[in-house]
Amino acid sequence: MDSSTIDIIISVITGVFTVLGAIIASTAGNKGLHDKIQNQMRVDQAVTDNKIETLTAEVKKHNDFASRVPVLEEQMKSTVHRIESIEKRMERED
Repeated sequence: MDSSTIDIIISVITGVFTVLGAIIASTAGNKGLHDKIQNQMRVDQAVTDNKIETLTAEVKKHNDFASRVPVLEEQMKSTVHRIESIEKRMERED
């Protein structure tokens, strides 16, 4: 083999190892980034779950209040009628 052929072979081998090194470094960097993203997603999911639980509790409280309002309105109507009835009796007694 002549000198130029050996130089080409060495260049090809060097190029292959350079590409392999770049692939390995990139894969390791991507793994670290993937782990960070996964961890952040877990944190974000926990925060979202907590907010959903809080909102669910507020909605239940609101729904309870909303179901009681018609009952209170009906009781108010009944009370108003009773007061009017008492006032009419008092006017007749005067």
